[in-house]
Amino acid sequence: MRANIIKRAMLTLVIGMMFMGMTTSLPVNAASVRKLSASSKKLSVGQEYTVKLKGLSKKDKKSKKTVLWSISDKRTVVFKQKGKYSVKVRARQAGTAKVTGIYRGKKYTCKITVGNARNIEDEEDSDMECGEIKALYGYGQDDVRNRKSVR
Repeated sequence: MRANIIKRAMLTLVIGMMFMGMTTSLPVNAASVRKLSASSKKLSVGQEYTVKLKGLSKKDKKSKKTVLWSISDKRTVVFKQKGKYSVKVRARQAGTAKVTGIYRGKKYTCKITVGNARNIEDEEDSDMECGEIKALYGYGQDDVRNRKSVR
Protein backbone atom coordinates (compact mmCIF):
# COMPACT_ATOMS: atom_id res chain seq x y z
CA MET A 1 0.00 0.00 0.00
CA ARG A 2 2.77 2.39 0.93
CA ALA A 3 4.67 1.41 -2.23
CA ASN A 4 1.64 2.31 -4.41
CA ILE A 5 1.44 5.78 -2.86
CA ILE A 6 5.14 6.40 -3.50
CA LYS A 7 4.82 5.15 -7.12
CA ARG A 8 1.83 7.44 -7.77
CA ALA A 9 3.63 10.42 -6.26
CA MET A 10 6.72 9.75 -8.38
CA LEU A 11 4.60 9.31 -11.52
CA THR A 12 2.76 12.57 -10.82
CA LEU A 13 6.08 14.35 -10.24
CA VAL A 14 7.58 13.03 -13.50
CA ILE A 15 4.48 13.97 -15.53
CA GLY A 16 4.49 17.43 -13.95
CA MET A 17 8.17 17.92 -14.81
CA MET A 18 7.56 16.79 -18.39
CA PHE A 19 4.66 19.23 -18.71
CA MET A 20 6.78 22.10 -17.35
CA GLY A 21 9.62 21.19 -19.71
CA MET A 22 7.36 21.21 -22.75
CA THR A 23 5.87 24.61 -22.02
CA THR A 24 9.16 26.35 -21.22
CA SER A 25 11.15 24.93 -24.13
CA LEU A 26 9.01 26.62 -26.79
CA PRO A 27 10.86 29.40 -28.59
CA VAL A 28 9.70 32.86 -27.63
CA ASN A 29 10.09 35.81 -29.98
CA ALA A 30 10.64 38.97 -28.00
CA ALA A 31 8.66 41.90 -29.35
CA SER A 32 10.98 44.62 -30.53
CA VAL A 33 10.34 48.15 -29.38
CA ARG A 34 10.01 50.49 -32.33
CA LYS A 35 10.96 54.13 -31.82
CA LEU A 36 12.51 57.03 -33.69
CA SER A 37 16.22 57.80 -33.48
CA ALA A 38 15.37 60.97 -31.49
CA SER A 39 12.24 62.28 -29.82
CA SER A 40 13.46 65.88 -30.14
CA LYS A 41 16.32 67.57 -31.93
CA LYS A 42 17.76 71.11 -32.10
CA LEU A 43 19.10 72.29 -35.45
CA SER A 44 20.37 75.56 -36.84
CA VAL A 45 19.27 76.96 -40.19
CA GLY A 46 20.77 74.94 -43.05
CA GLN A 47 21.61 71.85 -40.96
CA GLU A 48 20.38 68.40 -41.93
CA TYR A 49 19.35 65.46 -39.75
CA THR A 50 18.23 61.92 -40.56
CA VAL A 51 15.25 60.64 -38.57
CA LYS A 52 15.21 56.83 -38.50
CA LEU A 53 12.71 54.27 -37.25
CA LYS A 54 14.68 51.93 -34.96
CA GLY A 55 13.84 48.54 -33.45
CA LEU A 56 12.53 46.83 -36.55
CA SER A 57 12.55 43.04 -36.59
CA LYS A 58 13.82 40.94 -39.51
CA LYS A 59 10.21 40.25 -40.43
CA ASP A 60 9.51 44.00 -40.59
CA LYS A 61 12.54 44.62 -42.78
CA LYS A 62 11.55 41.85 -45.21
CA SER A 63 8.01 43.18 -45.57
CA LYS A 64 7.09 45.67 -48.25
CA LYS A 65 5.63 48.09 -45.69
CA THR A 66 7.20 51.54 -45.53
CA VAL A 67 6.90 54.48 -43.19
CA LEU A 68 4.57 57.30 -44.25
CA TRP A 69 6.36 60.54 -43.31
CA SER A 70 4.83 63.99 -42.80
CA ILE A 71 5.94 67.40 -41.48
CA SER A 72 3.75 69.79 -39.51
CA ASP A 73 5.42 73.02 -40.70
CA LYS A 74 7.04 72.89 -44.14
CA ARG A 75 8.32 76.46 -43.84
CA THR A 76 10.57 75.42 -40.95
CA VAL A 77 11.72 71.94 -42.03
CA VAL A 78 11.64 70.24 -45.45
CA PHE A 79 12.30 66.72 -46.67
CA LYS A 80 15.70 66.30 -48.27
CA GLN A 81 15.60 62.55 -48.96
CA LYS A 82 13.16 59.75 -48.09
CA GLY A 83 14.10 56.14 -47.44
CA LYS A 84 12.08 53.03 -46.56
CA TYR A 85 12.51 53.53 -42.79
CA SER A 86 14.24 56.93 -42.61
CA VAL A 87 13.94 60.50 -43.82
CA LYS A 88 16.54 63.26 -44.07
CA VAL A 89 15.25 66.72 -43.19
CA ARG A 90 16.81 70.16 -43.68
CA ALA A 91 16.15 73.20 -41.47
CA ARG A 92 14.94 76.19 -43.50
CA GLN A 93 14.04 78.88 -40.97
CA ALA A 94 13.67 79.40 -37.22
CA GLY A 95 10.68 77.72 -35.58
CA THR A 96 9.46 74.32 -34.49
CA ALA A 97 8.03 71.44 -36.50
CA LYS A 98 7.03 67.85 -35.87
CA VAL A 99 8.20 65.06 -38.14
CA THR A 100 5.69 62.22 -37.92
CA GLY A 101 6.12 58.70 -39.22
CA ILE A 102 3.24 56.23 -39.42
CA TYR A 103 4.17 52.54 -39.55
CA ARG A 104 1.62 49.72 -39.26
CA GLY A 105 -0.99 52.09 -37.83
CA LYS A 106 1.19 53.57 -35.07
CA LYS A 107 2.49 57.18 -35.00
CA TYR A 108 6.07 58.07 -34.14
CA THR A 109 6.91 61.76 -33.64
CA CYS A 110 10.13 63.80 -33.46
CA LYS A 111 9.96 67.47 -32.46
CA ILE A 112 12.54 69.56 -34.33
CA THR A 113 13.45 73.03 -33.06
CA VAL A 114 15.23 75.26 -35.56
CA GLY A 115 17.10 78.32 -34.39
CA ASN A 116 19.54 80.72 -35.95
CA ALA A 117 23.15 79.52 -35.79
CA ARG A 118 23.94 82.23 -33.22
CA ASN A 119 21.08 81.14 -30.91
CA ILE A 120 22.18 77.49 -30.94
CA GLU A 121 25.77 78.51 -30.07
CA ASP A 122 24.53 80.70 -27.20
CA GLU A 123 22.56 77.79 -25.74
CA GLU A 124 25.59 75.48 -25.97
CA ASP A 125 27.91 78.07 -24.38
CA SER A 126 25.51 78.94 -21.58
CA ASP A 127 27.30 76.70 -19.07
CA MET A 128 30.64 78.46 -19.66
CA GLU A 129 32.09 80.99 -17.27
CA CYS A 130 32.29 84.64 -18.26
CA GLY A 131 36.08 84.50 -18.71
CA GLU A 132 35.81 81.43 -20.95
CA ILE A 133 33.29 83.21 -23.19
CA LYS A 134 35.57 86.26 -23.44
CA ALA A 135 38.50 84.03 -24.36
CA LEU A 136 36.35 82.20 -26.90
CA TYR A 137 35.46 85.41 -28.73
CA GLY A 138 38.89 87.04 -28.24
CA TYR A 139 37.94 89.72 -25.70
CA GLY A 140 40.61 90.78 -23.24
CA GLN A 141 43.52 89.42 -25.26
CA ASP A 142 46.42 91.60 -26.39
CA ASP A 143 46.60 92.39 -30.06
CA VAL A 144 50.15 91.57 -31.15
CA ARG A 145 50.19 94.11 -33.99
CA ASN A 146 48.90 97.01 -31.89
CA ARG A 147 50.68 96.22 -28.65
CA LYS A 148 50.92 99.26 -26.41
CA SER A 149 52.79 99.25 -23.18
CA VAL A 150 50.83 100.46 -20.20
CA ARG A 151 52.90 102.19 -17.50
